[in-house]
Amino acid sequence: MVKKKNAISEFDKEKYIEAWSQPGAINAGLNYYRATFESLSKTDDWTGIINVPTLVIHGMKDIALTPKILEGLSDYVKDLKIVRVENASHWVMVDEPEVVISNIKEFLS
Repeated sequence: MVKKKNAISEFDKEKYIEAWSQPGAINAGLNYYRATFESLSKTDDWTGIINVPTLVIHGMKDIALTPKILEGLSDYVKDLKIVRVENASHWVMVDEPEVVISNIKEFLS
């Protein structure tokens, strides 16, 4: 759940409902997760290193992808910056947009 009350406007809520009400929309979203988990099972023997600068902005109150997911990332990403946003959920960009924007701007400059 989004941590900030009123973070999503009524207009945005209506747009989400409209989009998710389209035929096949929910299935498409679920297929994204199905494909992700299927591909993760094929990475056990991957030994590569990501060699491009990488920014991870993580909401520490995320109940879907807990902070534990950050452990070991630096083993696979040579130039990694992790921003831990303490009071943000899975929807860190909704909970703390200023933090997300400022960190992306800084990272890209």
